[in-house]
Amino acid sequence: MGVHDGFIPVEDGFEPAILWFIQFWFLFQTFVVLGMGIVSFVKPGSDAITLGGYWEYIGETGQVHPQGPSSSEKRQVVLAPNARSWAVRSAFGGVMNILGMCYGTKECYVIIAACAGFRETVDSIQCV
Repeated sequence: MGVHDGFIPVEDGFEPAILWFIQFWFLFQTFVVLGMGIVSFVKPGSDAITLGGYWEYIGETGQVHPQGPSSSEKRQVVLAPNARSWAVRSAFGGVMNILGMCYGTKECYVIIAACAGFRETVDSIQCV
């Protein structure tokens, strides 16, 4: 480890001119995805993906009513099944960034960028 042009030392031979910007971006991204992952896991109702963390399930409840099920019996509010899985996915993105920056090799930074690009591309396509 030798280069100190960024916030975090990196392996000798990896000296891009904008190392400080690359590290700043990955540190910011780590803060956001790790923080969002931890908060969303602890309190799934805060998860932005599930609009409050709960879904309204409309379907059969298993109860048979003599005149047919009323609308209140057919509706259930349940915790979104993927609320915590999205939180774990976000948190591991932050952990991956931390590990990659600790090793500080060019390959680690390329992997961090590829994973972030994949994660953000899929999320952006989903929103569209």
